[in-house]
Amino acid sequence: MPENGPLWNYLATKILAEAAAWKFADDHPSVDLTTINPPFTYCPLHPAFPIAGKWEPTG
Repeated sequence: MPENGPLWNYLATKILAEAAAWKFADDHPSVDLTTINPPFTYCPLHPAFPIAGKWEPTG
């Protein structure tokens, strides 16, 4: 995956946004923060998403 493509940009912004949220929570002790990191995204993939092998739905 190229480190300058749209998927890389998306992943980087997700990482940076979560880091900023945790820093904000650390700086403001009255804030309770919960994050959810899903193990899988259940939706159609963007057409530019690199796929190692073709996946076909079974149901």
